[in-house]
Amino acid sequence: MSIVKSIINSIQASFSNEAFNQIQRDDYRTQLMDAIKEASKDHVITLEEVMDIQGLIDKLDLSNSDLRNIRVLVMKDLCAHVLADGKITEDEMKLFEALSNQIEFKEGEEGSLKEDFDKVQSIYKNNLS
Repeated sequence: MSIVKSIINSIQASFSNEAFNQIQRDDYRTQLMDAIKEASKDHVITLEEVMDIQGLIDKLDLSNSDLRNIRVLVMKDLCAHVLADGKITEDEMKLFEALSNQIEFKEGEEGSLKEDFDKVQSIYKNNLS
């Protein structure tokens, strides 16, 4: 089990406890963000984990900005990994597809991420054919 999944499971288990409070919520939010940053460096965040994180939005008081930052972080690391390999696995394709439907690029906002995204999209399309 990955560290991200472990944190997600801990958070979900805590919600059944009526004494769950803002301090715990803040602590879990910090732990989750730290785990996501660490896991994304190793390219070990799965589509299932991204979906689980989305399910925690309300429980952890994650803002749209927080969620977008998570998606952008995961996408940056996914793009870097795919471009380094020059290929994309089926799991990476699923994650790329899900994230690409959820990230709206604003002109100039993401800089090289948009360029990397376009390159990965080309690799992805080549895998489909």
